Amino acid sequence: MSHEARFEYLKKIQFEYLNSARRRKTDLLNHAGMVTGLSRKHLTRLLNRATIEHGAKQVRRGRPRRYGPDLEKHLQRLWLAMEQPCGKKMAVLLLVVIEKYRRHAPDLKRIVLSKPLSWGRRGPGLLSGGGFQDLRT
Repeated sequence: MSHEARFEYLKKIQFEYLNSARRRKTDLLNHAGMVTGLSRKHLTRLLNRATIEHGAKQVRRGRPRRYGPDLEKHLQRLWLAMEQPCGKKMAVLLLVVIEKYRRHAPDLKRIVLSKPLSWGRRGPGLLSGGGFQDLRT
């Protein structure tokens, strides 16, 4: 069975699956597993989606991003240069490294350059909402 045919078949049975009792869902999953060759777990994930679309964009779940893509690029470069420390250690290391990095990153926004990293009750800079706070999205 081709990939497109699988999605067509799953679109056809999705409404019945979502509106069925548990026993009927079991029968539908067994039959769909035999027809498509997919595992039951994968079938339940596909059938419980809001819509089944080929190549549909996934919705990002979880906590929203704290920083924009322009600042995230710099933070990732720094994180790799510092040998990938945890967040608390990175915040402390930023105090040491940020001045040297500012000289080599001309595209860093002026707002970030003008505000020093500050110490808060949770630590320096990023954790306390210090110098990078203005670039949040």
